[in-house]
Amino acid sequence: MRRIPLYFMIFRSFLGYPRFLAKILNPKFILNERLNNREFRLRKLYLRTLPIHAQIETTNECNLNCKMCPRHLQKRKKGQMTLEKFQKIVDQLPFVATVDLHGWGEPLLVKDLFKMVDYAYKYKGILCSFATNGTLLNNETIFKIINSHLYRVLFSIDTTDPEKVRDYQDFQMLIKNIKKLVNLQRNTRRSLRIQNGITLMKGNLDDIPNVIKLLNQVGVEDITAWAVTTHDQKLLGSQFDLQITEDVMKKVKALSFSGKVRFLGKLKRLLENNAEETNKICRAPWRSCFITWDGFVYPCCHLINERYCFGNVFETSFQEIWNSPEYRQFRAAFVNNPPEICKRCGW
Repeated sequence: MRRIPLYFMIFRSFLGYPRFLAKILNPKFILNERLNNREFRLRKLYLRTLPIHAQIETTNECNLNCKMCPRHLQKRKKGQMTLEKFQKIVDQLPFVATVDLHGWGEPLLVKDLFKMVDYAYKYKGILCSFATNGTLLNNETIFKIINSHLYRVLFSIDTTDPEKVRDYQDFQMLIKNIKKLVNLQRNTRRSLRIQNGITLMKGNLDDIPNVIKLLNQVGVEDITAWAVTTHDQKLLGSQFDLQITEDVMKKVKALSFSGKVRFLGKLKRLLENNAEETNKICRAPWRSCFITWDGFVYPCCHLINERYCFGNVFETSFQEIWNSPEYRQFRAAFVNNPPEICKRCGW
C-alpha cells in the first residue's frame, strides 16, 4: 500500500488551524514573505520586512543535565517568561507565522506555557511548537497538549541507553507516556505533529537504527536530526568513525526503504556528509530571531554571546533592534565569515 507523502501530511494538518491559514493567505503576509525572500537573495542589510519565524525561549531552567548541552557554559540568569511578557513580544511580530517555545531549558516547567500557545493562535494566528525531553509528561500534560492549539511537539530521544546522553531517571515511563500521547492523538484525530529529533554525536551514532526502531514501536514516524552544535570537541561530528557511519547508513536506508519512518532525508544527508561543515548560507539573520525568556534578541539560539546580543524587546521596540547598526553589521559579516559554530549546524 502506497504511503501518503510527508509534505502532504503536513499540509493536511494545517487544515485544522483556520486562523493560521487566514494569516498566511493574507495579502500583507504574502507580500512580506516574498519581499523577505528577495532581501535574502540580495543579501540586504537593512530590511523592509519583518521575521516570519521566531524562537521564543520560555525558560532556561531544566530538570536534566544533558552531556551535549552548553547550558553549563552560559552565565545567564535563570528564569521563566510570564504570559504578559510573551504577549508583549508576539504583539511586536505581526508577520511571524510560527513560533518555537523552547530555548536552553525545558518548556514543560513553564506555568503559562499552554496559555501562551492559545494566545498566539487565537489572537495572532500563530502556530506554536516546542521541544521537550519528555520527562515531565503525565496524564495532565498529555491532555493539555491534545486540547491546546499546539501544532508540533518535538521529543529528544537520541539513544536507547538512558544514561548515555541525557541521564533519564525513568526511561521506560518516558516511552510509555509518548506512546500514550501518540495513541490519544490518533484516537481524537487531532492535527498535532509528533516528531523526534536526534542529536548526532560520536557517542550515539551506532545506536541510531535502534532509536528509529524504538520510535517506530511507539508510533513516532516523523524523525529528524541535527549535528551536535557544541564547543566540546569530544562530542563533535568531525570525530565520527567513518566505518561506523557506513554501517549506520546501510541500516538507516534499509529502515527508510521499508516504509517504517518518515522524513529521514535530513538524517541521511547529515550522516553521508559525516556531520561536517556546511557551505550553505543560513536564512536566520534575515528570516527569524531568537528571544530569551528575559527579552534579549539574538539571531539564533546557538549564538548566546554578548557579541551577538542586539537589544532587549522590553526596552527597545523589535523593529528598531531588527535594523539596528549591530544587526546590520552582523548580516554583512555573516555572508562571508559566519561564526564558527554555524559551520557545523545541521539546521
